[in-house]
Amino acid sequence: MERFNALPTPQKLGVMVGCMALLAGLFYYSMIMDLDDQRANNETQKQQLSSQIDELKKEVKDNKIAPLKKKNEELLARQKGFEKQLPRAEDLERFVTGISQTARNSGLELLSFKKGRPAENHYYQEVPIEME
Repeated sequence: MERFNALPTPQKLGVMVGCMALLAGLFYYSMIMDLDDQRANNETQKQQLSSQIDELKKEVKDNKIAPLKKKNEELLARQKGFEKQLPRAEDLERFVTGISQTARNSGLELLSFKKGRPAENHYYQEVPIEME
């Protein structure tokens, strides 16, 4: 300690600054480097978890969409079946002729036949018909 006291003031300051720098370096390597390593590990873990979350979201989305797609296909198939059952506009004349022919074959006489104004619906057209 006497040797330190014998040094001039600038050298004393230099030794103190050097000791403080050495302590700061030890603190940095012992504490901050560990924190940097932990931060890097946490960042890697975060990226892995984010990718797992994205994969799980995709699976959930696919699991929700697949049944909906199947249901949509079933509904489209049912719609096509219903459309086959409904007569088309060009079939109306044949339909009316068929009714008239069936009436005559049954011994009925049609006195009047009135076709009303067609009413448009989403998938079909209603045509009112009055007969006597």
